[in-house]
Amino acid sequence: MKHHLAGTQKDVGACKSVSDKLRQEMWDIVVTSKEKRRKEDEDDDDDCENVGFKRKINDEVGDGSNTFSKKRATNQSTINSMYKKSLREDACLAISRYYFNNAIAFNTARSEEFRIMCDLIAKHGPGFKPPSYHEIRVKYLKQEVESTERIVNEHRSEWKKTGCTIMSDEDFENKIPIHGVTIPNGRKITTYIYSRPSLIPLLHHFTDGKDLVRPGMTRFATAYLTLGCLYENKGGLIRMFTSEEWKTNKHSKIKDGKVVEEIVLDKDFWKSIVICLKGALPLIEVLRLVDSDEHPAMGFLYEAMDRAKEKIQAAFQNVKKSYRPLWSVIDLRWNKQLHRPLHAAGYYLNPRMHYSPGFKVDYEVKQGVYDCLRRMVADIEEQARIDVQLQDFKKRQKLFGSPLAQKTFDKLSPADWWDSYGDEHPDLQKLAIRVLSLTCSSSGCERNWSAFEMVHTKRRNRMKQKTMNDVVFVMTNSKLAKKKKARRSNPLKLEYLSSDDEWIMEDVGEDPKGDEVAAGNNSTDVPTQNGEEEAAANVQPEHEEELDVTNLDEGDEDEDQELEDYDFSIDNYVLDV
Repeated sequence: MKHHLAGTQKDVGACKSVSDKLRQEMWDIVVTSKEKRRKEDEDDDDDCENVGFKRKINDEVGDGSNTFSKKRATNQSTINSMYKKSLREDACLAISRYYFNNAIAFNTARSEEFRIMCDLIAKHGPGFKPPSYHEIRVKYLKQEVESTERIVNEHRSEWKKTGCTIMSDEDFENKIPIHGVTIPNGRKITTYIYSRPSLIPLLHHFTDGKDLVRPGMTRFATAYLTLGCLYENKGGLIRMFTSEEWKTNKHSKIKDGKVVEEIVLDKDFWKSIVICLKGALPLIEVLRLVDSDEHPAMGFLYEAMDRAKEKIQAAFQNVKKSYRPLWSVIDLRWNKQLHRPLHAAGYYLNPRMHYSPGFKVDYEVKQGVYDCLRRMVADIEEQARIDVQLQDFKKRQKLFGSPLAQKTFDKLSPADWWDSYGDEHPDLQKLAIRVLSLTCSSSGCERNWSAFEMVHTKRRNRMKQKTMNDVVFVMTNSKLAKKKKARRSNPLKLEYLSSDDEWIMEDVGEDPKGDEVAAGNNSTDVPTQNGEEEAAANVQPEHEEELDVTNLDEGDEDEDQELEDYDFSIDNYVLDV
């Protein structure tokens, strides 16, 4: 109590309501008692020092200070710091052992939940009792499901007005043979170098500090943006693998090193990158549009896919046997999985598309509009009213044809435009806003995004269906929320990639330690933990028709010219990151 009233901060906080007079009295009592104990063990010289010490303390009290001498405070701080450092080492070692013994991926230490967990345990202090198996599996899972449900319910009220649809993905990297060869070869270069720390300074020396991996928000984007990054550093890589530094390096004398060197010095590899990028970059632009949940893409996706196919055709100079295999893959995915009446209806009801000079309506579009109408509007009378109201929209009559409406259809979002100018046609307005407010997402092809596969492992395959569904529900919605938040944060950087990313670390089948040991070096290289086989190297192509490469120019300058319109910056191919 004396220390509390005196404000010494010893084992208790200072009282904020005590008067200055009482604080001074308590301070004198504390100091007097302290001095008395000290004098019993000290000689006369020490007594003199204590007088000065007491005077110094009293002076500090008169100035309003609640601490002892700076020297004593510094010593105490140093002791506390050393003690806390030792405690932290013990705690970190225990956490690391938990990771090691339970085969937990190291990159999970970067998660926000991990940091929050550690903070809350530290705040609890000694004696924290961890949750039991049953509490995690039942009690807290139920609480998290209910919490997630509340968040989802906040959006459900909007779905009645704006609608809701499922996620989509866009990925064809394994469907064309040349892509299935080029991507693994590019991956061999990056994983070989980044799995051997001694080679990274050598790489940066010849690439002027540039890295080879360009991370995107999806596997598809990462694969092709990284191929583009490799192509940007083509000269530096060739100089590196023909330099004396490489020739005298131990890695150049080992099988894996020779394989990577052969890939880099192979002209056909660089030509193959050009071919792959010609077909992939237009689709990455579509992914950029699709992945914008801040800007609903439903009204633009139909047209965007057509334009992507046209760009691919133009990139291959209209040579059918060069672009047709790519078109086949796109059409296969589009027609069987992605193309829905909603896309056609979004295209038709989007004023930016409908009122553009190149707008065209074929049977497929009309069929999609009326299919969508039948599915989204149950009342046949309301369907008929909407069909009649469509005529005014098509002919720009009434408010649709007003000067302001025609001036703003390419400035407002499609849903906002309908909200502003569709009041005379309430039934059609309601349908249009529902369709045009829908967002799409490429989340299905993001790295490590298979929530079901992560939950349904061999070690956990006895989990009840209900429990498994709850875990997947919580995990998926949590990732969606984080993804939306990430779009507003800084651009992706190389260090943000997971430690087991497929473009950084070698696959389990490749042994980065093998050639290190052969060279007499105890390497610390670690293969990926998840053990997944690389799909690009193992999936049998569905289309055996090979791309025609005869129209590709031979010279390096011509190859550079072919890609001059593309910038492989992540900022250009991932929206709002």
